[in-house]
Amino acid sequence: MAIVKMKKLQVISAASRKEELLRELLLLGCVELREQTALLEDPETSALVSETYGDVATARAERQVFADAIRILDRFAPVKTPVLKPKPELSSDELLDESRAAELIPAAKNLGIFEERLRSLDAEIAKQKLTAESFRPWKDCQAPLDYSGTKHVAARFGSVPAGIDMDALSAALTELTDAFELMEVSADENARYLIVFCLRDEEDAVQECL
Repeated sequence: MAIVKMKKLQVISAASRKEELLRELLLLGCVELREQTALLEDPETSALVSETYGDVATARAERQVFADAIRILDRFAPVKTPVLKPKPELSSDELLDESRAAELIPAAKNLGIFEERLRSLDAEIAKQKLTAESFRPWKDCQAPLDYSGTKHVAARFGSVPAGIDMDALSAALTELTDAFELMEVSADENARYLIVFCLRDEEDAVQECL
């Protein structure tokens, strides 16, 4: 297929035929239209034409809404079609028919809202999984994890590095107090998970030792 060099053209028409001209250019399928505000800075050009304002921002926003909706549908409701199946054909009237725009734009926006909700739910699911995973080392613990002890005895849940010497840790606690109980609930390659019971009055000193 030969590559044809693009040409830059300036088209001037009566304002009353603007829509007709834009329609015909659109149907050519090979025309790129750009705003030509700079042309009006030329005194000779500005003497011949006047600037007309279109709601370009709204049109671009609507186009993006539809593009996002198509992307979402392709992701969550893909339609399998044969690789060599020809693209559907539309008549020019069907292509330029905007009668359903008022109906389709809210539907397309709703798809974006639903996608955002799915993102939020996915983030919440991931958060809950991390929380559940953090409790896995304590699954065999017989005491409630929010148990803090009694009036005179404190209960502390915590973890220490997996490579720590438990005998050395017990010896260090013994130097502080004889009234303690150190229980290992579980261990993995990263840490040891412990419960320490001690007198409430000695809780801060025991915590510093750990």
